[in-house]
Amino acid sequence: MKNFVNLIKQDFIQKALKLIEKEMQKAALELPDSVFVEYWGESVPPENRISRWLEIADSLAKNWKPSKCLFLKKITLLSRLRPKDFCRG
Repeated sequence: MKNFVNLIKQDFIQKALKLIEKEMQKAALELPDSVFVEYWGESVPPENRISRWLEIADSLAKNWKPSKCLFLKKITLLSRLRPKDFCRG
């Protein structure tokens, strides 16, 4: 039962983040660098903030990789890779 509950939470988080992708991209480009230095402990150029966020999120997420299901259009355009259909693993 615990695994089922964790899977439901994971799916909810994925869907919630997917719904605010545009807002997150806008914030990444527009927020002052001091915000990222305060929360991430490093300065990141605006054009690299989503990629850096995905690296951090991938390292913290359990049982899924945010980079495999979030910001796929941007990643696909930059790397010319086909997006994965399945986010887990």
